[in-house]
Parts: sequence; C-alpha cells; structure tokens
Amino acid sequence: MTEPALRLVLRAKSRWSREPYQLLEMRTDGSDGAVLATVRTARMLDRTGLVFYADEGTTQPLFAYSGAIIREKFEIVDSFGMVLGSFHKVWKSSVLRSTWQLATADGMTAVGRERNKMVALMRRFDERIPFVGVHFDFMTDDGQLVLSSTRRRTIIPEYEITVPTRADGRRLDWRVAAAVGVALEAEQDR
Repeated sequence: MTEPALRLVLRAKSRWSREPYQLLEMRTDGSDGAVLATVRTARMLDRTGLVFYADEGTTQPLFAYSGAIIREKFEIVDSFGMVLGSFHKVWKSSVLRSTWQLATADGMTAVGRERNKMVALMRRFDERIPFVGVHFDFMTDDGQLVLSSTRRRTIIPEYEITVPTRADGRRLDWRVAAAVGVALEAEQDR
C-alpha cells in the first residue's frame, strides 16, 4: 500500500520580521496541525538564508538553507551540517516561466516550474498577479512529481506544500521540501 502524500502548510508572518514564516503539518481533513518549525532569517556578509527551528523560541535548529548572494545556489543542511540537498534558480529558463533545479544528497534531481504558463507570463507584466497564486511542480527526469507548492488565496501568503510518494515508495525529505517551499516565496523575486 502506498503511503499518502505528506502535506505541509507554510504561512508567512511578515517580511520584516526576523521570523517571517511558520511551517505546520496539515491534517488529513485539511486543517492545520502542529507547528513543525519556526523560520528565522540568517544574513551574513556574503550569504543569505533561513534557519528552521523546532521551537518558537528559536533555540533548537533543525535545518537551514543558505547561499551566496551573487551565485544564488542554495545548500540545505541539517543541524549537524550534513548536506541534505541544494537548489538554484535557472535564470535562462525563468525569463518566461520561473524555473528551479533541485538536487538531493542521495542523487535525485528535479526541475520545478510554474504550473500555469499564462499566469507566469502575465506576472512578468503585472505585479498584482502573485495574489492570484503562483504554483510550482517539481518533476524528476522520468516525469514523477516529487514536490508541489500551491499558493492559497489569502492576503497574507500561505502555501500548501505536497510531497507525494514516488513509484519506488520513497518520498523527498520533508526538510528539503520545506526549504524549497520557503525559498519559492522568499527568493522568487530576487
């Protein structure tokens, strides 16, 4: 029997807060579950990123992502510094439709694109379009969906992150999914 997809809720608190996001589990009925992580900005001289904490007091780091401001390749690491994966924006492909490349430590790669080509094109000319919803799907080379991010229709940005089980029974690490999900909101327009 195949495991059901893992579903998370990413809720933006405020762009100007040092803790701009909260990550929650989603119950099977679609309601919010427990808080999985409080997300805090981490700015260094030449790098940018976010740290995901197990507690609201931000004393127990779970994982983080960071990247050089110039190169914009982000690395996801656990609390011990072990690399879980990496991701970066594919600039050439992003001219008409935002595109991201994802790679995990176990060798899986996927490409994430805006789901709706028309909305992607319209967003290039009208900045109010993101309120309608920017949705991304990450697919492996063999066409399997490994991560989906769907913006809910709310004033304060809120996303549903879905991590389906692949044909081989495995699933993308939830920490990688969460880091990429936050980056699609936090790093998209940089």
